[in-house]
Amino acid sequence: MIKGLLSLSTQFTPKVNSAIDRHTLCVACSVPSAAGGLCQACRRDLPANHHGCCRCALPLPLSAPPDSLCGECQADLPPFSATIAPWTYRFPVDQMIGRYKYHRQLSLGHALIRCFVDHIDQELAARPERRPHLLVPSPMHRSRQRRRGFNQAEDIAEKLSRRLGIPWSITLARRIRSAPSQSGLNRAQRQQN
Repeated sequence: MIKGLLSLSTQFTPKVNSAIDRHTLCVACSVPSAAGGLCQACRRDLPANHHGCCRCALPLPLSAPPDSLCGECQADLPPFSATIAPWTYRFPVDQMIGRYKYHRQLSLGHALIRCFVDHIDQELAARPERRPHLLVPSPMHRSRQRRRGFNQAEDIAEKLSRRLGIPWSITLARRIRSAPSQSGLNRAQRQQN
């Protein structure tokens, strides 16, 4: 079962990012035999997004009919056709993503990415019409990438591409201005940003 990630990821960074341990110990609870970085119990504990908007994947009440749109998508339909979001952004997913992106604890992110790729693989097998022709990761401004040391969107796109056989490109989109970080902004500020 998932326990606090704080002690594993901040006090024992070598343990979390260890090449030896990442394939045998669960990054969330440290039990042995965690193929892919998360044991089965911790995978089951991830906060599943069982019933989301069919356009943006925002979690909806269970009483909403299947293939429903959320109020925001009904009011202003986004320019994309679907979003696949297997989990809601709460513990431990939020912690794992934050530690991966901002503290470069790659084992936490890579364990989650493996689960994400498994989910995408199953989703595309069930709905092959959703299979993209090309993956284009969101570009990061070069100054932010220098500070962070990597672009997590490129990392995810590369892993998806490798597993699913979908080509990817980092040359088709470029970030030309440095914008404030989205974390800590409210919805209106994020849209403006």
